[in-house]
Amino acid sequence: MSGAEEVMRRRYPSYHMPFEIARSWLREGGPRQADALDLLTRLRQRYAHVLAIGNELVLALMENGRPAEALAELARLERQFPEVDEETRCRWGRVYKQEGDRAWHAGDLISAEGRYHQALEQYDIGYGLRQGHYPGINRATLLLLLAALARQRNEDVRSIDYLRRAEAVADDVLARRDHWSKDLPDDNIWHPATAGEASLLKRRWADAAGQYRAALAEPGVQPFHRHTIGKQARRILRAWSLLDVQPDAPFDADALFGPAPV
Repeated sequence: MSGAEEVMRRRYPSYHMPFEIARSWLREGGPRQADALDLLTRLRQRYAHVLAIGNELVLALMENGRPAEALAELARLERQFPEVDEETRCRWGRVYKQEGDRAWHAGDLISAEGRYHQALEQYDIGYGLRQGHYPGINRATLLLLLAALARQRNEDVRSIDYLRRAEAVADDVLARRDHWSKDLPDDNIWHPATAGEASLLKRRWADAAGQYRAALAEPGVQPFHRHTIGKQARRILRAWSLLDVQPDAPFDADALFGPAPV
């Protein structure tokens, strides 16, 4: 009997406990990610009316390397729920962002730019709902990625405009820090990580390193957090490199997050 089957056979008064088990498995990483996907798929079938389960299923599909299925599930959520929430828009943005990464690494700058624009659109919509820090910081990072792409395409005027917008959005996110939402049990990790990302976007290398260290020293950090935070930081560092900007010595991605996945 699989771990998901065992959980589903237990009697719970609601979906909350099995849902938290699935979230914990997904963040634990390794073989548990497949178990989390299995459990979330079953929960989605049983509790189709719960948007949070659909959102977490999308994340599990992405973490298990199934972006096409993640997009299909997002489309189902949008059809099912008249107004999807910030989290759903951010999941959508993340899928497109990762697809943009794949195209960029393959040298397809046109496809990469298109996917990044699709990601930015979703984060823009998500940010418009309540000016949340999560879609906000991703808007800033997408603008930096687009600046680097524009530089590669010798579109210096567009690159400079994207850079200006990226810094303005990062400033806006930091200015709202006292009002960042506290919806998730691991916001104690995501909040300093978001501040670190904003500092990295503003080229405050030592501040960024300090915020990232604070995030990863928080109770409850799991491999998922380290991987996700590190992947985003490395995106930003790659963009800065393409823009001929190198971090000062205090910032060392491998020391902070561990070696990059091969």
